[in-house]
Amino acid sequence: MNRLALLPCLALLALAPAAAAQGTDYTIQGMDARRGSFRGMLTVTTRADRRFDVALTTRFGAETTVWTGTVNGTSGHELEGEVTDGRGATGVLAGLGFTKTKFSAKFDLRTGAVQGSRVRAFDAAAFWGTRPGAGEPAGEAYEAGSVASKSAAVWREARALPYGELPRLGSRGVGENVWDSISALRLGLLDKTFSQASDIRPPRTKIFHPFGSVAQVAYEARPGHRFTGLFATGGTGLARLSLATDAETYIPGIALKLFVAGKPSVNIHAIPSFEPQESQDFFARSPSNEIPPPTNVAIKLLMKLASRIAEPLHRPVDHVAAVKPDGSAVESPVAPHRIHFRPAGVHFPADSKKDFRDLLATIPVGTVIYAVHAETPEGEVHIGDVRLLSPLVASEWGDRVLHFKHER
Repeated sequence: MNRLALLPCLALLALAPAAAAQGTDYTIQGMDARRGSFRGMLTVTTRADRRFDVALTTRFGAETTVWTGTVNGTSGHELEGEVTDGRGATGVLAGLGFTKTKFSAKFDLRTGAVQGSRVRAFDAAAFWGTRPGAGEPAGEAYEAGSVASKSAAVWREARALPYGELPRLGSRGVGENVWDSISALRLGLLDKTFSQASDIRPPRTKIFHPFGSVAQVAYEARPGHRFTGLFATGGTGLARLSLATDAETYIPGIALKLFVAGKPSVNIHAIPSFEPQESQDFFARSPSNEIPPPTNVAIKLLMKLASRIAEPLHRPVDHVAAVKPDGSAVESPVAPHRIHFRPAGVHFPADSKKDFRDLLATIPVGTVIYAVHAETPEGEVHIGDVRLLSPLVASEWGDRVLHFKHER
């Protein structure tokens, strides 16, 4: 994909509302304690205040009732709150609280299934169902698909149910959680990050970079360099921006996934250093696929252990140069040894007290967030740009299911 081909798409993005709410539909069926079985729809729409508007449509034959309300996200995949049936009952019943209806729903991260209930003083209903198209980023049909179909399927999952209240930074990951720290010593578990090519995995905490935000992106290749494959053609994919541990040990990083038709995606991982920064500006430094040796003793020991699986200080990018978006192989691939993701003008206050995920969510669609530079014998060469094609979204699915294969 070249830069000119993206211009019509970006023009449409510029005309679109900057904060248009996107609803997610679930086809459901259920059982009402008084009226028997029903079918219907649950629509969940994310709000700017991290709450959710829900509309629960129930159909008993020809009669339809819509229950609506604004509810809270109690975790990365649960909703709780109150809804009303739209008729707005008043008078004695309302005064006694009989019209208050409690709503709850729990979502399966892998399958897109939902189970929930609607309960009030004099009746109750349970429902269950699925999100159409959920669970598609896996299996033979997905892997054989086009770049566009893969991108749409993965993004559909990542944005389907964003976090309500953001999980606390430092509540997961190595050095923060005892079990996650122990897991960092399990070589078999670490090896899976290098051996599994799938874009998703069974839900589990990322030992490193446990929290982040995901967006659809375009990698726009620039002319005038000798590198091949996706470095030359550009591509479409996802970027996940995250912190290695928490806001106290502030080490930002990027994982970039570019989709390939009929073949596994290619992935790039980059951080600026193992040394934390004082600034709370996520874009204060330039992540790279090759990082300086750590000075911290604990990290040195962890790197020595990790070296039994792969070189811990260098993530090669040869695979990016070896394939084109249509899945065809490059006959004589040429790849840089080291690349840098140079911040492209987006910055946050160095002393900000806001969660980095809230700050990332403010970046407009269409923004170039990184300029990619490659080191050559003649000096650094600007070889491409990473442009947002969607908002950056923080979700449990993006943190615990989405997988970026590490190269060795």
